[in-house]
Amino acid sequence: KGFKIYGDLGRYTKGVHKACMMSYCDTLEKVCEYGDTISSSVDGYGYLDLDNNIILPFNYAETHDLKCGRYRVKTKYDAKTDTGGKFGFLNEKLKLCIPYLYDDARDFSEGLAAVGIIDGSIKEDRCTYPRWKYGFIDPNGSCIIELKYSSVGDFCNGLALVREQNGKAGFINKAGEMVIPPQFSSASNFSDGIAHIRIDEVRGFIDTFGNMMITDEEVKGLWY
Repeated sequence: KGFKIYGDLGRYTKGVHKACMMSYCDTLEKVCEYGDTISSSVDGYGYLDLDNNIILPFNYAETHDLKCGRYRVKTKYDAKTDTGGKFGFLNEKLKLCIPYLYDDARDFSEGLAAVGIIDGSIKEDRCTYPRWKYGFIDPNGSCIIELKYSSVGDFCNGLALVREQNGKAGFINKAGEMVIPPQFSSASNFSDGIAHIRIDEVRGFIDTFGNMMITDEEVKGLWY
C-alpha cells in the first residue's frame, strides 16, 4: 500500500536536475477515484538526468541547483548517532569536492558562498540560542573570509551584508574589508547598486559607497 513519486523538480542544468522522492500514505487508485486529499512525506533528495534516471540516490535532506560549478547539498541527520545534517558541495560530476562541514550554507554568488557553523550558544532574555559564525568560501572550499559574523547576506554588486556579533550590520568586499561600517539595525543585499537599510527608526536606500540616496519618508512624499 502506498506509492512514490518524484516531486520538487529543479531546473535542468547540463542535463541534471534535482528532485525529491515522495512517499504517500494512500493508494494512487483511491486518489484517482475519489479525489481524496492524502498526506505525503519526503524520503530524500537526489538528482535525475534528462531521462529521469537516478544519477545521485535520494539520500540527502536537501539538494540544490548548480551555481558556479557546484551543487549545494545537505546530508540527512541521524538522531541515533547525532551525525549528519551538514552542508557540503558536489562538483559537476556529482562528486564531493567540499566536505560536509557546515551547519548552514548558501549557493555561490559572484564566486563566493556564505557558510556558517554553530559555535556554542548565547543566552538572551532567559532564552538560549545557537551562536552562529558565518564567513565565505570559494569553489575550492578555501576559506576566503573568516567565519566570525552572526549572519551574512550574499555577494551582490561586489559587496555582502554582514552582521557583527554585537548586532550591527555593514558591508564587506570580496577581500573581507569592511567598506561600509557596521551601523545599521537591518539591511538588505544590494541590487542594481542600492540597498535598503534601517538605522534605529530611520529607513532608506544607500549606494555602494554607503551614501544615503533617499529615505522612506521621501519616497512616500513622491507618491502622496
